[in-house]
Amino acid sequence: MERTYKWEHVDTPLIRNEAAVQFLGGGLTASGVQYGDGYEATWELRAAENWMTERVSVHVEGDGWGAKPQAG
Repeated sequence: MERTYKWEHVDTPLIRNEAAVQFLGGGLTASGVQYGDGYEATWELRAAENWMTERVSVHVEGDGWGAKPQAG
């Protein structure tokens, strides 16, 4: 079963989140993005049987900073 979720930060509505979650018996796979004021964070998560985390990955970029080289 796959579900999609969207929500905003309670105190800071400029921070918005989206996630897609696929439930797999006793585990799940999920990916999502958080949009903030001047940045974007993407993430992936995989949890196996008994909800044990197998992999988690996070990438964040902002205005003028992040993992990608800036042209100029």
